[in-house]
Amino acid sequence: MDLTPYLNFNGTCADAFTFYAQTLNGKIVFMQTHGDSPAKDFVGADWQDKVMHARVEFGNTALMGTDAPETHYRKPQGMTVSISVSSLDEARRIFEVILENYEGSDVARAAEDQIPAAN
Repeated sequence: MDLTPYLNFNGTCADAFTFYAQTLNGKIVFMQTHGDSPAKDFVGADWQDKVMHARVEFGNTALMGTDAPETHYRKPQGMTVSISVSSLDEARRIFEVILENYEGSDVARAAEDQIPAAN
């Protein structure tokens, strides 16, 4: 059995998955916008470029995601994503990218708490 987390975004799914793929050496294997789907006639013009389904793979692990309409989107609460790497150098590289892109955020603070030697 495989479990694949499916993340909801408020319009930033493409940017997030691109960041994940670049930062974590993954590959986006599927990304479809509403405008490219058979359901394109059921969403407004402002949703044509939003992601309907996306999948990024990291070896044998994957994340899937979508841009959820405002009526269905809820800000994530109470979740944590753990990243396991094979070397401290790789952990430091990822940490630096997170700090560069999310300085001052909960994401950066959580990374900083886990890698005190990276400072």
